[in-house]
Amino acid sequence: MRDKFILLFFPILLSGCGGGGGSSSVVVKNPPAYYETTEYNGQYGLSNIKASEVYSDGYSGNGVTVAVIDTGVDLDHPDLVDNAALGGYDYIDDDADANPDGQGAFMSHGTHVAGIIAGVKNDVGMHGVAYSAKILALRAGNSAGSLFNGAIESSIDQAISQGAKVINASFGASSITASTANKWLLAHNSDIVSVHAAGNSSLSDPGYGAKLPVDAGYEALENTLIAVVATDSSNVIASYSNKCGVAKNWCMAAPGSSVYSTVDTTDTTDADSDGYNTYNGTSMAAPHVSGAVAVLRSKWPSKTAAETVTILYDTATDLGAVGVDVVYGRGLLNLDNAVYAQGALTVQTASGGSHYLSDSSFLSSSILGNALSQSIQTAVYDKYKRDYYFNLNNSISMPKSVSLLEELNFNDSNIEIDLGSGIRLLSEIDKGSVQIQNSMNDYEISFAHKQNPASVFAFNATTDIAGLSQAYSLYGDSHLSKIENSKAFRVMTT
Repeated sequence: MRDKFILLFFPILLSGCGGGGGSSSVVVKNPPAYYETTEYNGQYGLSNIKASEVYSDGYSGNGVTVAVIDTGVDLDHPDLVDNAALGGYDYIDDDADANPDGQGAFMSHGTHVAGIIAGVKNDVGMHGVAYSAKILALRAGNSAGSLFNGAIESSIDQAISQGAKVINASFGASSITASTANKWLLAHNSDIVSVHAAGNSSLSDPGYGAKLPVDAGYEALENTLIAVVATDSSNVIASYSNKCGVAKNWCMAAPGSSVYSTVDTTDTTDADSDGYNTYNGTSMAAPHVSGAVAVLRSKWPSKTAAETVTILYDTATDLGAVGVDVVYGRGLLNLDNAVYAQGALTVQTASGGSHYLSDSSFLSSSILGNALSQSIQTAVYDKYKRDYYFNLNNSISMPKSVSLLEELNFNDSNIEIDLGSGIRLLSEIDKGSVQIQNSMNDYEISFAHKQNPASVFAFNATTDIAGLSQAYSLYGDSHLSKIENSKAFRVMTT
């Protein structure tokens, strides 16, 4: 006989439904309006958090797993079946079937949450914030709305073991056991963002675990734990929502009232039996944030949980009193702003130097003719050291005159020409390749066309530069493959 789960002092009431209605390697870019379909508009929360802007950039959570600790998820739902991750578990019935079990007011709670996070984009019903992410369903509660201590703790362990990058916790209580609190700390130490509903009791402070970082010994959770309050379609705090209060520094707002999402297809409370319904609650607000975290961690997988949370806070839309306040905390989730480059853009040199893009220009010899007239792109970095691509053409200046050739050396099919003034040209005629090296002041600038990266001036076996994205570093193949027509432009300090 298996052990009974111990109640977390008393059944944990879910922070939602309070009055509810019954990446691939090729990034395809389309304008935001392309994504604002009937399916998109069916869930107003997507518009309020400006999700179409990030979809236009080509990202929707691909490669990220979001763990949903709840009453179970209808894994056969047409809008969820393709985004179900392997490894889900039912810690109430102790089996691998994490679907809800039995009718009840909270039967569809987990399914509704999962749809908000990662409902499939298929022109049917609605879709989630991170519609390409995977949902790890972890059943820790029953259809009456009670979640249990042991089940929650086992669910957190499973989320860690399955590589989840986000845990959605749309439940809360007035207190928390040390063993459960320690599991949330373990998730923090495992580089996981945990997103917690603030609660639906119209209180000045959130419940647990949303306010856990207040407690001694758990202060570090402030860096990776997000408490979420609910707003309505007008971005005003919902009357039922707890406020950020003591958690204001790690709290933000997201749509939670009248949110349309998936429900269990066998749920008898679904009046029209179409598999969708409208619910209210901070339980509906939290998954908007979980989906946003999934999108950011998909676009920049090198960013840590703490870095991702900081970006969400810094880019939120300020609501209520100016700055961080006790009602809305950091403000309203703004996914568009979160993926937009922040601060002054910089160019990173191979030697580790960083230079403001606005202060940079590149001088090129006219011997190149119109070779630089085509788009030349390089990675630039914002204040969070996130990589973006920039067209260098506007930063390249062509002098009116250059010195004549001083020396011409032939070596079989190779040409090496010193043009004077620190300018050198090399070419392998049989390959049609060309390299230009220009040394001036304390900079060395190289341009290469049809060259193996390993042969470009000063390129070496470096694959990791401290503080930069490994996926898009100066030396990474994925970086060079983004440069049009196999051209590479490199700047370094000497």
